[in-house]
Amino acid sequence: MAAMLSPLLFGGCKFSRYFDVEWDEEVELFGGKIIIVHIKRGYERTSSIFDPDLRSIQRSVEITFDAGGRIGIFKRKFDNYDVCYINKSGNNWYILLGGIGFVRKRIVSQAIPILIIYQDGQEVPASSWMEVPYFSRENIMPPTPNAAGVLHFNGKLLTIAAKEAHWKKYPRGAGDGDLINVRGVQPPAIPQP
Repeated sequence: MAAMLSPLLFGGCKFSRYFDVEWDEEVELFGGKIIIVHIKRGYERTSSIFDPDLRSIQRSVEITFDAGGRIGIFKRKFDNYDVCYINKSGNNWYILLGGIGFVRKRIVSQAIPILIIYQDGQEVPASSWMEVPYFSRENIMPPTPNAAGVLHFNGKLLTIAAKEAHWKKYPRGAGDGDLINVRGVQPPAIPQP
């Protein structure tokens, strides 16, 4: 009997300590153009194999999309970051990064967490908000409410309608629904004093 249980107790789990959840996601850019971004989030399990909630910590995100022009397919893994939005203005791409836990190797500053991808493919962290066009809405769905909550998207195409419905059902906090860009419409800029 003990011989039959040992594979279940010591390795018969559905997910190993480290696992990925990935999908293709429709992302609406400012102005209404829709691109497909492949999102791959890496996790570390923090719960036992018997925990149905699949408690875990996100460790990384990898994005892949067709940036066009001389850049072509853009693929980048960000350790200890998550991607909140991808947008384009002119020939440059802008990626908003949110730190996850302790970020050992900073790619962008905490004050201006934007990575600019120039038309020649050069990646440069923004040094001033003056370099960044106004994009107030996030357009990449966060892993909300947790890894188990987005697991059903694994290997699928996440449409804008499905993303909007899921994000509104599982907001990260109060007011989160106001951050969703689903129609290419940006609210007016907040006047600065």
